[in-house]
Parts: sequence; C-alpha cells; structure tokens
Amino acid sequence: MHPRRSKSPLSTTLLLSALFLACSSSTPPPSLVPVPAPQDLEASLFLIGDAGQPEEHDRVLAALTSAASGAANSTIVFLGDNLYYYGMPDSTALDRKVYERRLRWQMNVGLNSRAPTYFIPGNHDWENGRDSGFAAVRRQEAFIAQEGGDIVKMIPSGGCPGPFTIDIPGRFRLVALDSQWFLQGDPKPTDECRPGSVQGVVDSLVSALNVPAGLDAVVVLHHPLKTHGTHGGYFPLADHIFPLRNLVSWLYIPLPIIGSLYPISRRAGASDQDLAGTRNVLMRRRLREAFGPRPPRIVAAGHEHTLQVISDSSIPTLLVSGSGYDNHVEPVAWREDTRYAASIAGFMRVDRLKDGRVRLSVLRPRPKGDGIEELHSEWLPEVRR
Repeated sequence: MHPRRSKSPLSTTLLLSALFLACSSSTPPPSLVPVPAPQDLEASLFLIGDAGQPEEHDRVLAALTSAASGAANSTIVFLGDNLYYYGMPDSTALDRKVYERRLRWQMNVGLNSRAPTYFIPGNHDWENGRDSGFAAVRRQEAFIAQEGGDIVKMIPSGGCPGPFTIDIPGRFRLVALDSQWFLQGDPKPTDECRPGSVQGVVDSLVSALNVPAGLDAVVVLHHPLKTHGTHGGYFPLADHIFPLRNLVSWLYIPLPIIGSLYPISRRAGASDQDLAGTRNVLMRRRLREAFGPRPPRIVAAGHEHTLQVISDSSIPTLLVSGSGYDNHVEPVAWREDTRYAASIAGFMRVDRLKDGRVRLSVLRPRPKGDGIEELHSEWLPEVRR
C-alpha cells in the first residue's frame, strides 16, 4: 500500500478560497413587510450610488427608471462616484464623449421618469483626490446644468461642502453634503463657499436638522458613517491569498502572507477613503457632533459597492447603497449592527406613508426576465428624542 499523500499547501489554499468565494456570493433570504397601497404613499425617495461606469441599457438604471416612473412624488439621489475613475475630463480630452455618455445614461433616469434627480460628488468625481479634482467637479456640474434642465441638478454646487437643503413635498427634508470636500487636499474652495470651514459646516448642519414636527430629515453624502465592506476593513480570505485581484479581477496568483500586507495597511489607515483614515475619522467625528442635538432619521451613503442597512446608537438607520450598475459589487460582512447586507447590484427606496410610517425597500432588477425584485424591506424606526 502506498501511504496517503497529503494535500499541498497550494491545493489547500485554492480549495479554501473556492469555498469562500462560493459562500460569499450567496444571497440572504428576503425579509419583507407588506407593500403599501399607492394611495397610502406621500413621497418616495430613491437612493443609488457609484453608478459611474454603466453600459448602455444598464439593467439597474432601467429598473430604477421604472420604479421612479411608477411612484407618485418621487425623488432620486445619486450618491457620488458618478464618473469612474477620475471624474469629468476636460472638453478637449479624446475620451470626453465616453464620459458624457456615461453621465447622460444616469441623468436619463431622472429625465425619463420626470422625477427630480440630484447628483452628489464622490471621491472619483474629484479625480480620486488629485490636486485638479476641484476643476473636475466643476466640469461635471456644468455638464449636468447644461443637459439636466429643471429636472437634474448637482448638489452641493460649486465644489462646496454644503449642507444643501431641499424640503420634498411629503415630509422629507433632504440634507446634502459633499463629504469628499472634507477629505480633499488643496486646492479646494473655502472663501467662495458659505460655509467654507469645517466648523461652519457643522453649525449649518445643526440648523438644517432642526426640522419642524412631522418632517423626516435624510442626510445624503458619499462616504458612509459605518460600513462592513472593504472601506470598513473587511477583506475576505481571497483578498489575502490573491491580492492581485484588486488590480485585475481575473488574476488568481496565490501570494499568501505577502497578500495580507495590503489589507493590513488599509485597516491601519493608509487611505483617507477608508474609515480608519485620519481625515475620515475626523470628518465623521465632526458630522456626529452636528447630528447630536437632533439626529436625522436616515443617513444614506454610497462609496462601498454593496447594499447595507445598519443600526447605530444615535442615528436610527444608516444606509449604504453603492452598487449602482450591473456587476459593480464587492464583498461585505454581517456584523451585530447589520440589519441587511448583500453584494448585489441595486438601489434603495424609502417611502413615506400618509400615516407617518417610513418603509425601506432594497431592490434590484430580476436576474432573469424583466421586473424588479425586492430583496429586503422594513419599517424604519423613528428618532428617539
């Protein structure tokens, strides 16, 4: 008899990684509450982020157009990273038309549904933090103003931090912030913005959140206050073993131990785009200071290419909706404060009912055939005073 040969470390690594990838792609079972009748709705808010590299006839954007068209008093918010990877290029750039088409396909969601639509800047719209990012944001805003008419707008305007406030008929107050302004190095506007300082933003945010009774404040920005994806330090086993996949998705070359250096550096704060980054920590600390006296009912962000619903000690609901076009997803973990999480391309809908209740639904285009699938829904908790 020949002795049984043990598996090589490489084969064991490949097996474990394959099992991980299979498990991480599974979809959690839906958790649903009843769908309200159309006559019971006052307003619907649609949240989608990181939609900046769609193909023509993208199924996520088509599903959003359908959903917004079928809802009364609907509003759409694109939560940043509207153009990958370095924002809107100069008008003389050879690939300018490519970026115009990508942005126009997103803008068409609002133009075709006739729902007021707002674009918030993200880090990629600021040329991913480059010194010329301010000019790129202004170029994107100019194109949206030129093509969007009265329906589609960019907020906050002028590369300023906000807050920009919109009272939506049906008891929503939308409070928009440009979170990349906090993380961006110079040059960026200060003197021409009102407010133009961090303290000024905090003070203005406190005032904006002092909403009348019966009005629900919804803060929208690009960077999340919490996330359990890669920007929050979660890297699955495959990222430690096959780190080159972060550069090229199909490059499965095993580099154990060496591959762990990248996730470790991210968790240690190597990038301000992550929760651990120094500027990110300071930004979230100041925002929470502003939220303290009268916290919003919802804070919604993109940035992470996932769909997440998260509980918080002071804010009733944190939303991450950053998988805004087909196949644009990354891994996500479930934690104790997770109410829903999935690596699925889709968007979110927040409905305000006439009786004051607020219903959240997480949606995606059906994998097979037409229509929209509801992955998760819940009645949102109220702010505790």
